[in-house]
Amino acid sequence: MADSKFFVSLLIAGLLILAGVSILGYALLVAGQLLLGLFGFVVCLAMASLLVWKTR
Repeated sequence: MADSKFFVSLLIAGLLILAGVSILGYALLVAGQLLLGLFGFVVCLAMASLLVWKTR
């Protein structure tokens, strides 16, 4: 049970990282606002690492 929960959290973390990369790319492509994209990327990365750390 714990293994499947950890696997699901890893999957969600991967999706969050993907979302962060997408936000970064979108901000660079459309607005050219590096800080906004970087902030979104860092927030998603922090959420992903926190999620994995909590379910460990």
